[in-house]
Amino acid sequence: MSEIATLKIGVPPNRILLVVGSRFGCSLSTIKTGVMKHLIIVLIATALFSSLEMIAGQGSGQTLYQALLNTKSMNLPLGFGSVTVSKGTAQQPGLMGEVDLDFKGSDSKARLSYYVFTDFNSASDFNRNHLPKYSRNQKLLAFPPMARCLEMPGSGGHCDMWIQDKSVILVAEASAVNGGADALIAFGFRHLNSVSP
Repeated sequence: MSEIATLKIGVPPNRILLVVGSRFGCSLSTIKTGVMKHLIIVLIATALFSSLEMIAGQGSGQTLYQALLNTKSMNLPLGFGSVTVSKGTAQQPGLMGEVDLDFKGSDSKARLSYYVFTDFNSASDFNRNHLPKYSRNQKLLAFPPMARCLEMPGSGGHCDMWIQDKSVILVAEASAVNGGADALIAFGFRHLNSVSP
């Protein structure tokens, strides 16, 4: 009980280590050396894990990008007769690739774009710098979750969403939000999940 009270009043760390060491028959220098060794091992393991995670993310991102690009058949939303899949031209640090889907049908502005990134930070930069800013006129859709839509003056309906666990940003455009961009982004989200590794 007295040791706990002593810790609460602000004992220097060396004193705490000395008390703990005396309990186990170790000197202060032995404890410090052991702590440093463990700290170094933890730091090295963290660095290796982060590197492997980034490499794995790039591999799965490339696989996802190719799966989106090579899609042959899709169940299109109502009102859209066919779709042309093409490689986009966007340039952005960390952007693995862009896949554009241009829809044929009654809406000549109907378009869906997948932006596949190598990592979370690159997707975050794109989200912050290239998508429309927050607007009080925007609405969040129930499905897909967290997709936001707004009418863009002069260009029609716009919906976008950031699928953070896949580092993908999905953008849908049409003549209007209702029955246009909102239907396309729902379709795009389902399609992404159907081809995702």
